[in-house]
Amino acid sequence: MIAEVAHHAPVEPVVDGDVMVSATVGPQGELVVLWCDPALLSVLSSRQRKPGSTKARRTHKVRVTAHHPDPVVLTEISDIDLDFPTAHPLPDGEVLLVGARVRGSAPNAVVYDSEGRVVRRADLGDGIEHVYTTAGGDVWVAYFDQGIFGRSEVAAHGLVRFGPDLRPVWRFPGWVIADCYALNVTEREAWTCYYTEFPVVRVRDGKVTRWDNDITGVRALAVVGRRVGLFGGYEEDRDRLVVGWLDGDRLRVTAHHRLTLPGGEQLPADAGVIGRGGELHVVTADAWYRLDLASLA
Repeated sequence: MIAEVAHHAPVEPVVDGDVMVSATVGPQGELVVLWCDPALLSVLSSRQRKPGSTKARRTHKVRVTAHHPDPVVLTEISDIDLDFPTAHPLPDGEVLLVGARVRGSAPNAVVYDSEGRVVRRADLGDGIEHVYTTAGGDVWVAYFDQGIFGRSEVAAHGLVRFGPDLRPVWRFPGWVIADCYALNVTEREAWTCYYTEFPVVRVRDGKVTRWDNDITGVRALAVVGRRVGLFGGYEEDRDRLVVGWLDGDRLRVTAHHRLTLPGGEQLPADAGVIGRGGELHVVTADAWYRLDLASLA
């Protein structure tokens, strides 16, 4: 079956000529985009840059917009120096920029006020796969294998919640996450699906609940009550969307779909798919699409 996403809004820069560095979804369902001059994309983009360099570099100017769905400028930042950055909204107009990789002892997370001034810095650990902020200012961070099995003590847990001061307040118990493929965060809880066994896992009030699952390679998930949608897979299953119910101690699959753009057009290879609450958000170079899990049969 085909599951078509609905076009929600164009994604256009507020400064002519800017290009997209990264896009995330905030706690109010807003799209948050980090933009830069095209000449800087090879420096900032996770697709074009090699991590790990400790050589000092010039800082660069970027812009952050929030789309509701019309774009509103959150802030302009003139001193970013992060590897593979993403932008995330915080309360009171603050913006969090996070670099996925850590260089030496330099912090990889910086909070800016609405005027682009630095408020605080912190090290959130190396090898960051996902970052989600909440309306209350908490920051959930999930890590991929190079962080989990690297030298970062905090990343070794695979999933960590930081408080508004960017200090860890909760860590995933044990060391069972090898690579946190998918994450979804609401104000009350977090959901994840991770390598190697890809269970569906809920974290609520610090308590972890697990449901076994046979669907592998999951890259994003949406949740409505006990209904779950798992997007992604390996090779020919990269655009797969599996829907099921949490039943007892496992996920019972009820339908298989192929996620497409309107009209059945195949998702672009570089499209970003983000799960937030009960929705999947698809972001391309110039458009924002959404799919409500509740709309699927």
